[in-house]
Amino acid sequence: MRFKLGFTLTIIGALLVIVPAIIALQMFYTYALPALSTTTIEESILALIYLLAEIAIRLGFLGITVWAGSILLKHGLSILFTRSTPKQSKEPSEG
Repeated sequence: MRFKLGFTLTIIGALLVIVPAIIALQMFYTYALPALSTTTIEESILALIYLLAEIAIRLGFLGITVWAGSILLKHGLSILFTRSTPKQSKEPSEG
């Protein structure tokens, strides 16, 4: 039972680390700057702020996903590699 739990946490954690990395690389290689079709400097600044906010939100969600995945991966591996010690019988001490 302990092995199954550790294995499951490890697989889920690895997926939560690898999938956002693939998404981030895809976003990096396919990103194109949008054309700004505004007439005033205020509209241009506002459009850029919206664009930067959207990018920050996406990166934030990717970061949180990787963070959660690394925690699951850490605990899954620690469960997999800890050895259960046999229960020691309680013997009365001499003395």
